[in-house]
Amino acid sequence: MLDSFSGMEQSFYVTEYIVLEEEIIKSRYKYHWQDKEGNLIARWDNVPHHPEVSSFPHHRHVKDKVQESKEMGLGEVLGLIREEREWTVLE
Repeated sequence: MLDSFSGMEQSFYVTEYIVLEEEIIKSRYKYHWQDKEGNLIARWDNVPHHPEVSSFPHHRHVKDKVQESKEMGLGEVLGLIREEREWTVLE
């Protein structure tokens, strides 16, 4: 995807598993943001593979680090990406 605001090529992938019963429940999610070379910028998910994180199972990958994160939704993640890209352009 060509980003018309900053001129940087980046990709964003969304995976959500939704359970439809009496109410809609998002059971699993993964929001993956990478640069044009395929290098991870950040990924938010709730895959239960980092029990050491205080927000388990919710967490964020940034490069080779894992950070705590609250449960995220698509709108929240897109807002954070927009903010991060604006700061990058200003620097």
